[in-house]
This record gives sequence, C-alpha cells and structure tokens, in this order.
Amino acid sequence: MILLKRKSRVVVGVPTRLTAVSPHSGHGRVWSEVLDRLSQMTDLVVGTDKAADVWLDNGHDPDPAIDGPVVACAYEVSWGTPELDAEFPPETLQKLSVATEQAMARATQVVTGAQTSKKQLLEYYGLPPERVHVYPFGVDHELFHPRRAPKGRALVRERTGDDRPYLIFTSAISPRKNLHAVRGALQGLADGGFPHALVIVAADPPGDFDLDELRRQAFAELPGHPGRILRFSDPSDEELASLVAGATAACQPSRFEGFGLPVLEAMASGIPVVVANRAALPEVVGQAGWIVEPTAEGVEQALLEIIEDPALAHRMGAKARRRAESFTWDRTAKGWLHVLRATARERR
Repeated sequence: MILLKRKSRVVVGVPTRLTAVSPHSGHGRVWSEVLDRLSQMTDLVVGTDKAADVWLDNGHDPDPAIDGPVVACAYEVSWGTPELDAEFPPETLQKLSVATEQAMARATQVVTGAQTSKKQLLEYYGLPPERVHVYPFGVDHELFHPRRAPKGRALVRERTGDDRPYLIFTSAISPRKNLHAVRGALQGLADGGFPHALVIVAADPPGDFDLDELRRQAFAELPGHPGRILRFSDPSDEELASLVAGATAACQPSRFEGFGLPVLEAMASGIPVVVANRAALPEVVGQAGWIVEPTAEGVEQALLEIIEDPALAHRMGAKARRRAESFTWDRTAKGWLHVLRATARERR
C-alpha cells in the first residue's frame, strides 16, 4: 500500500502500473519494497495525470505518458550475445531490447542493482558513467531467516513422508536460469547414493516461450530416482522463506543474472549457496558461497563439498547470512531518493 506523507518538497511521480506489479516476481519485489519505503521518505503521486517534479519508471518498459525528467530502473542487459540471445524467443528478445533502448534514451538518470549491470548499460547503450547509479537491492531479513528451517523441513516431510534432505531452486524456468544443470547435479548425487530431493519453486518466464515444453523439462521425474523432484506452486511468503531456510543448499547456476534476488534470500536464510561464475552473481555472493562454472559437473562438485563437510556448510551459511545483512531495502530506497532529488534540482 502506498502511503502519501509530506516529508520533502520533491514530488516523485510513479506510473500506476508499477504500484500493481506482483511482489512474487523479482522485479515486482523490487518495486513493492522500494515504493513502500519511498512513500515514507518523500511525496509520491501515482498516475501519469498527476504533476511531479521527477518521475520514477521501469527501464525496460517506458511509459509514453510521462512528461518531465525520469529516473529509470534498469535491471540488466541480458541480450546482445549469441549465447544469451539463443535462449530467448526472437519476438520476446525484440520487444525487450527495443523497449529498453527507448527507456535508456528517454531517462534523465538510471539506477541499477549491480556494478556488472552498470558496465553492461554503459557498453551496450553508450550511456555516460555519471548517468548510471548503482544501489544494490535488498532482502527482508525478518522473513528470510534461519529460524524458519524446521518449518521448511516439515513442509517437505509432508510431501515425501520422510525427513530426507533437499536442495532448492527458486527462479523462473527460462533456459538461462539453467535448471538443467541443477537437475544434472542431482542425478549425479542420486546415482552416488545420496538421498537428496530438489525443491523447485519456479514461475513461468514472461515472453513467447513454449511453456508446456519448459514445464515438462523442469518438473519431469529424475531418471531412475522417482520422487526426487518436488514442485511447490504459489507458496505463501512464509512458506517460501521456510523452504529456503530448511534446504541443504540453494542452487542458481544461471548463465546470466542482473542481480540474483533468490540468491540473496538464501544467503539471508543462512544456507550455503552455489551460483554460476556469470554476470552479477559473484558480485552478490562475494566470498560467502560456491562460485562455479554453470555445468552439472560444477554444481555437483560444490554440492558434494557442502554435503560431505557439514561443519564447512554451517560456517559458509553463517558467512552468507552476515554478508546478506548489508543488503537492505532501506539502503536501496535512500539511494534512489538521492538520485531523484538531484534530478529534480537539476530541472529547477
């Protein structure tokens, strides 16, 4: 809910559609969390028919009705290379790249969540460095917390009938998220006698994908080991946080990420994380997780280290939790507000 409070002479305008996005997607969570905090820090007006000193908009879907200076949030540039482009339907890629190009040309200033994403924006769109500002995204430290682990294990026990350990993958099922590598790693573990299951909490990707085929590949039984793939559809926020906290490890070997909110949520939950050495993921994880090549072999080797050395896994989970504590939504919102105020002052 957007609360309008007069704490600043700067009036920030927001298109209506950005206040209605679902907080259950990564992008939706960014807008939900930041707008809620901005509403407590400055004056927000919702709707392009309102008057504002400066506008805040999506950097991948510009609103043509906005009149005035714009601060746009751009998450990433996940196209422009043959490897990445091959993972998008051509129609989806065309729409997204054209809309982002228009938004970057329209924006007065740009905010993003990672230095890696800033570098991509500078290189791909030729933006001057002083127009792009990095403020890392945050995490709800009360929601994603180690104390929820017993509830997560209970949810899995209800599904399986036993107390088997499990890994977790929380992301969309688009090809670039690389669930295939996680399934391959699980196959190797299962063939080696390990009892672990894989909990998948995954949404359909936006765009013109063949969703039936993606779902079939994502949720098919593991060959030779039935009952190892556990799909949880539309869990509540508390159930999701519990499932994450109860996992042996979180896996996100994406071939590209502009930030990686699910990884940060796993870190805040105090569990080991295994991510790909690609794009912004190493920037988010730092030295607090396993950074591997995005292959089944790379993921499996990291998971073996975690499973076979519980003391190491515990230390790394605690280290991940400490690192995650520096990522807060208040910090993100204050950074955006700094850019919004500066942009409004320049206009005046």
